[in-house]
Amino acid sequence: MIHEQVFIMYLGEDYEFGSILKQTFPVSFVERLKVIEMNNFKDGEQEFKLIEYLLKNGKSLEKIALGRDGWKSVPNHYNRILSFKKYSKDCNIEFRKRGNFVKSSQLRRALNLVPWQ
Repeated sequence: MIHEQVFIMYLGEDYEFGSILKQTFPVSFVERLKVIEMNNFKDGEQEFKLIEYLLKNGKSLEKIALGRDGWKSVPNHYNRILSFKKYSKDCNIEFRKRGNFVKSSQLRRALNLVPWQ
């Protein structure tokens, strides 16, 4: 999802973010999602609201994977996300180091990342 630029360009800080979520990601769409991956989580309040909305309405959600440079430096963000209510009790939340989303073995070698697991 390329949402950060959209937030800044079109929504600004004064826009009611909750209403745009329901228009952009209708519940009928979100409840069918099985896997969500966000590779560049930057701790913005709107990102937290997006994750909370997806977890709350993701009826079929099996996994949500969030990538950033490191989670150990921000345990309060980690704990905040874990505190969100989930519709799907079977949904796993994965906290990944940002480069762990790259699946291509050639690109992983070029970026000096460990082999894909």
